[in-house]
Amino acid sequence: ALGLAIANLINLLNPLRVILTGEGLRAGPLLSGPVTAAVDAHALGALRGGSEVLFHSWGDEMWARGAATIVLRRIYE
Repeated sequence: ALGLAIANLINLLNPLRVILTGEGLRAGPLLSGPVTAAVDAHALGALRGGSEVLFHSWGDEMWARGAATIVLRRIYE
């Protein structure tokens, strides 16, 4: 289901990158293999080549940095 959702995202928005992170990535190849296969099967061929699906195991400090970036961007707009 996750791979199909990502394929739909690629088909609709054509992003350069889709980054997956979180606790589920501890499953490693049990998650990444089926997700990648589902994306390859359901994304349009021309769009799939331009979109990269990344699996990144960020820690909690990255979430804090992202939150701080949003706050600073709003302050300095």
